[in-house]
Amino acid sequence: MADSPPLATLRHLASVAILLALFSGESRGASQRSYTIESIAIRGNTRTRDKTIRERLTFHVGDPYHEKELTRSRFRLLLSGFFDDVDFRIRRGSGPHKVRVEVLVTERWTLVIDELYLGSSRRTAFWGGLAVTERNLFGRGLQLGLAAVFARHQQGYRLTFTDPFVAGKALMLRVGLLYNNAVDFLFGPNGTIVDGAESDFARIEYRRLGFTASVGFLVGTYSSITAGVRFEGIQAKVPESVQERVQLTIDGTQTSYTRRLGIDIDRGRSYLSALQLGFTYQSLNNPALPSNGARIQLLAEVGHKIFGSSYSYAKFTAQYDHYWRLPWKHTISLHAFGGYIVGATPFFNQFFIGDLSDFVPSRELELNFSDRVNPNILRSTLNLKRYEDIAGRLLVGYAIPLYTGRRFLLKADFFFHIGLIALTSSREVNIRTAADVRPFPLDLTFNLGFRFDTTIGVFGLSLSSLVSAFQF
Repeated sequence: MADSPPLATLRHLASVAILLALFSGESRGASQRSYTIESIAIRGNTRTRDKTIRERLTFHVGDPYHEKELTRSRFRLLLSGFFDDVDFRIRRGSGPHKVRVEVLVTERWTLVIDELYLGSSRRTAFWGGLAVTERNLFGRGLQLGLAAVFARHQQGYRLTFTDPFVAGKALMLRVGLLYNNAVDFLFGPNGTIVDGAESDFARIEYRRLGFTASVGFLVGTYSSITAGVRFEGIQAKVPESVQERVQLTIDGTQTSYTRRLGIDIDRGRSYLSALQLGFTYQSLNNPALPSNGARIQLLAEVGHKIFGSSYSYAKFTAQYDHYWRLPWKHTISLHAFGGYIVGATPFFNQFFIGDLSDFVPSRELELNFSDRVNPNILRSTLNLKRYEDIAGRLLVGYAIPLYTGRRFLLKADFFFHIGLIALTSSREVNIRTAADVRPFPLDLTFNLGFRFDTTIGVFGLSLSSLVSAFQF
């Protein structure tokens, strides 16, 4: 795979040497003059149009030649996912202080598998599905994504379309459609009473139909800002009465009582309408299996009745990933995530334990197929948590490269990460006192396994995928 964009490659250095050699006969004063780009030629592309490549270049014919613009352009082209490698060749122009730039690209397969959904649990005997994206539709850089997941009582579908350079400008447009026919299982840790009868859980059936639309623009080389809207119609079937049993020990005597179990979704028809604002910084040298660089993602989502929403809330998330390549070519990484919700939003829009823990199946297209709880390694109260409005995760990772190639298998590594996760509610934080001896809902999570970057997508085989996908 390609080296880190901020670092000059050997071929890149060779281009600079050629440029210096071309003008070695100039005097010292003349050599300090700027050189003008006379022409730009594209080489090696068979599927990608020249125009699509030129849109991602940060220099144009007539611009002064600057080495840093080659680095920026190389990063943009690699980040597109269209190419395995990008290089530049500098040649003498037709006159003094003129140069010709050749852009040399090695294309990669752009129809990729983003996700492969497969699993089994106590509540769902089997689920399966696929998410695929064509990242370079018609060679124009357009992206079309399709995703579907199926189970006996649940189905989810997604359709997304992205134009990263609208009308040849550094303006991105993305639209998406979604449909979920869903079933979820909400329960109290010590028992659940549904419509007056004891039950293992409360069964919540609901359907979602909606769309998203957003626009974005680049800010410099590595950053972008997006703004969008989200609208969904929801139809939910909720039991009339759901209570949870609470057990207490007072002066050595165990007692219990029942209280209402919060079901954060309106019965019948409701609507979710929100505005979104996001910021992304990305300098990763490889979007699939990075070994150097950083990524920061910030997202704010606000829903309110003035937008036609049945739910008024504000949701904030922040994610930070940083990778450092060690001298012996291994990679160490740091990963942090935090989320906070103010107000009332449907439970499917809250933070879910399976999206944090390596030992609970994560949601697939926002569908939950399992009622598994966290294993509670640190003996905290995290095993009582499912959907909440405050979440956090901090991981440290380590990766050892095993293989690098240029055919079907592009890269393989062995990885390991370990860290802490937390999931709680604003209500619980507010009622805690200094004398409260209950352990904070914090727990350990870890994972190890193999990852494979191929021409059709990134695949993995790990402890987490085996433990969370199948009920043991």
